[in-house]
Amino acid sequence: AIAGDTEHTGTLLKLSLMNCSQLTNTTLCAIAEHLTEVRDLCIYGCYRMTDDAIIRIKRSSCISRLNTSGCYKISDMGIRYLMQVRPTMLVYHKHRDFYKPLTARDL
Repeated sequence: AIAGDTEHTGTLLKLSLMNCSQLTNTTLCAIAEHLTEVRDLCIYGCYRMTDDAIIRIKRSSCISRLNTSGCYKISDMGIRYLMQVRPTMLVYHKHRDFYKPLTARDL
């Protein structure tokens, strides 16, 4: 399922690619590179994603929240690398928590 939210600004800020079984590492990297305003990205259940996709998300990407639940090929090492490169990024492992509004404590 693909869903997006522009939050009334006309800019795509939230993108959910939940359970898109055909999503590849290359596609995810293109999204991060070309949809530069996306802040929240959900790849929940996209089981083809690997550490390579996580490593290739560049620092210039505006993604600040990422849901990797169900991405079984993404290892703890890949997540640790991402957290070193993007220490302010929030990585979620529970789908239901991803869309909750952030509180001051989360920041």
